Amino acid sequence: MWRGVPAATTTIIAMLPFGMLTAVNLPAVGGLSLKVSSVCAGLLIVWLAITHIRSSDHIFNHQNLSGSHIALILLIIYVVISAVINVRIFQGEIDVFSLNRGVDRSGKGAIGMLTRLHPGASNISQTFYMLLSSSFFFAVLLVIRRYGIRWIHRALIVTAVAHLVLFVLDALELDGLLSFIRTANYALLTHHEVHGFARVIGGFSEPSGYGCFSSALLGYFVLHTFISRSWLSGFLAQALGFCVLLSFSSSAYFGAFFVVLILLIVIAQRTIVGAGIPRCFVYLGWIAGVLGMVFFMLNSALVEQILDSLIFNKASSASGQERGLWAQYGLRTFLDTYGLGAGVGSIRSNGWLAVYLGSVGIPGFLLALAFWLQVLLKPLSQALPDEASAVFIACKTAVVVTLMMKLSSATTPDPGFLLMLFAACICGIRQQAMELD
Repeated sequence: MWRGVPAATTTIIAMLPFGMLTAVNLPAVGGLSLKVSSVCAGLLIVWLAITHIRSSDHIFNHQNLSGSHIALILLIIYVVISAVINVRIFQGEIDVFSLNRGVDRSGKGAIGMLTRLHPGASNISQTFYMLLSSSFFFAVLLVIRRYGIRWIHRALIVTAVAHLVLFVLDALELDGLLSFIRTANYALLTHHEVHGFARVIGGFSEPSGYGCFSSALLGYFVLHTFISRSWLSGFLAQALGFCVLLSFSSSAYFGAFFVVLILLIVIAQRTIVGAGIPRCFVYLGWIAGVLGMVFFMLNSALVEQILDSLIFNKASSASGQERGLWAQYGLRTFLDTYGLGAGVGSIRSNGWLAVYLGSVGIPGFLLALAFWLQVLLKPLSQALPDEASAVFIACKTAVVVTLMMKLSSATTPDPGFLLMLFAACICGIRQQAMELD
């Protein structure tokens, strides 16, 4: 904060790769671990609220309030209502896979044990995370409105570098050094292997979260490289590609597929209008392609086995069957609660469709859908400068990639800081274009 609000926001974003670094663990609240990034984001939100509480230039005034803002505010209101009221309305009437810690999951293999719906600490913690993520969205909007957008790309570069440093430390198996930042009460899944290859988790507790975070950053830097012709973004994109590969996460690979798909669509559009492909992108693409082909030729049988395990035969694996059952019970909860949802934090499900329908029902699902459609589809009022255009398109790509991964594998409705950062950047850049129009 001494260096300014953009510097403070940059620091918070750079803390996101430290997914297990906690400020405090709260045994009285079901062992809730408050991460350093969450605490610092909360302090930033409180600071901005205090400094602007009496200002005439509020973010919620009639000039700034848009459809996405209204949808998000209404969603948060219903999230709180569902966590307080819905879970008590249907308490003891339906079976769910609970998010509450301490539930006995033994006796039924990997699937775990169903339990009767009842209020618990997870209703508090998940509502808190949703409120914090949504407040962070508005905080970033306010920072962009006050200080512009030049800090955004620098913040993401710092974040990517921190993420890559943790990748190297984990790849070198320096667990003793990483233990200083792995202080959360999460189950730490280290030394997992896929056909002899160690799965990298960096600063996270498990490969899936690490891989999805890597894929989101990969989507941003790949498209930023293509639009801005930045060599630095290109090298970061290549390094993040290795992070995605070595996570051996099906969700991360699914996200990387959409990165490639969006890139091909953009290349096709530029080819049709006669625009050339950036030279740096061609060179970096050749390097990545050659390395990939050499590895595939030397390990073709092993690559085939890995793809079978993580993609083609994923649904028949124990993990795939478990997540399928979670999704099934999420949709069953939606029907059992007459479309209202059992409340945020009440159920463990899989995929945002089943998660949202089971947790917040039709009202919450429609509000969330309205918010994301506004973020992605609302048109710009005028053309953007080159720097802003590169960040805008890259953030849109990151949002799409992250949404696809959450639709396939998310177990809670919380969007998280990184996704809300990208969404806020899109809305903030769009708002600046409207003001300049």
